[in-house]
Amino acid sequence: MLPVTPQPARFIDPLSDFGFKRLFGSEPNKEILIDFLNQLFKGQKVIRDLTYHSTEKYGDDEESKKVVFDLFCTCDNDEQIIVEMQRAEQPYYRERGVFYTSRAISEQLPKGKKSWNYALKEVYLVALLEFEIETGKEDYLHDYCLIDRATGEIFYDKLGYKFIELPKFTKAEHERSAAAAGNRPGPLVVSVKEFKPDGQDPGVPAEKGLSESIQNNGNQQINQRRAYVSPNKRADRI
Repeated sequence: MLPVTPQPARFIDPLSDFGFKRLFGSEPNKEILIDFLNQLFKGQKVIRDLTYHSTEKYGDDEESKKVVFDLFCTCDNDEQIIVEMQRAEQPYYRERGVFYTSRAISEQLPKGKKSWNYALKEVYLVALLEFEIETGKEDYLHDYCLIDRATGEIFYDKLGYKFIELPKFTKAEHERSAAAAGNRPGPLVVSVKEFKPDGQDPGVPAEKGLSESIQNNGNQQINQRRAYVSPNKRADRI
C-alpha cells in the first residue's frame, strides 16, 4: 500500500460569497452572526437569537426586479436585518442599500388585509465593503439613520444602515479605539479583515476578548482568524 501523503490544510476566505455565507449564514454558526451584530450595535440593541429567512425577495409583479440578499434574518425582538458582503466597488451602493431595505419594508404589508395601522418592524442593513464609500473620511464604521436636518434629532429610529469600510480598517486603529464607547466593532471584525485569502495560515494566536461562542467552536474548526477545512473532510462540516 502506498503511503498517504498529507495534504496541506485549506482556509476558506470569509470575504468570498461561499465563505461569508458559510461562516455567518449557516444554522450551526448562528452564534457567530449574533456575536458580530452585538459587537456592531454596542448596546443599542441586544440580540439573543435570530432566525434565517429566504434571501430572495420578489416584487409585486413579474416585471419587478428580484432582489437577492446575502443574508436576511429576524432577531428575537422582531427586528429584520440584512447582512451584505460587497467586494466589487458599486458607485450607487447607498441607493442599493435603500432599495434593499425598501423591499424588506414593503414585504411587511399584510396580504389580503383592507386596513393596516402601518406598525413597521425595525429594518437594518449591515454591509461589509471592500471599497471606500466615504472618501476623505478616516472612520471605517458608518452608522446612518433618518434625522431632522435642523435639530439633528432622529426622525425615525426603526431604519438604519451600518457600513464597514474594510480597506480603512487596521488592527492598530482597532486597538487605539478599543476604549472608545459605542462606535467601534469588536474583535470579530479584526478577524475578518486580517484573514489572508492566499490559502496561507494566518499564523496569529487568538486574541483575548472574543466571545465564547467563537472561542469554543473547536468542533467546527472556526476561530476568530480563519474558517478551517481539512482537505480530508467535507467542506460542509465547517
